[in-house]
Amino acid sequence: MEPKIIRGLKIYFILLFLPFTMLFPSNITGSNLVSFTAPQALNEREIRNGIEYPVSCRRAGLEGSVLTKILVDQNGRVKKIVVLCSPHIQMTLECLSKLEALVFVPAQKEGIAIMAWTEFEVCFQLDRV
Repeated sequence: MEPKIIRGLKIYFILLFLPFTMLFPSNITGSNLVSFTAPQALNEREIRNGIEYPVSCRRAGLEGSVLTKILVDQNGRVKKIVVLCSPHIQMTLECLSKLEALVFVPAQKEGIAIMAWTEFEVCFQLDRV
């Protein structure tokens, strides 16, 4: 008769008893580590300073963050922007119009520039006096 085990715990026990090499394949353990650096924005301060709080959102008292994923090519240019979440369409449009001008040091894998995704968040917060 099989004991009644909660599904989540059963999975936990299976992982607990798997050999280490099955949990961490050789391509990510030992001397086979791959060096990777994520894209780094060069003009982030300039872009952030250029993003304006939409007047309609300010009047309505709306606050929040626009979270985006940005695809950066091998030359450090923005190829694609995906909005993951946003409190209001006007905030989204303001961000999209400015984020296209971001310039990056491209991601590198083993010293070679590659295309990679990075996240970028813009916070809209009303001044409280």
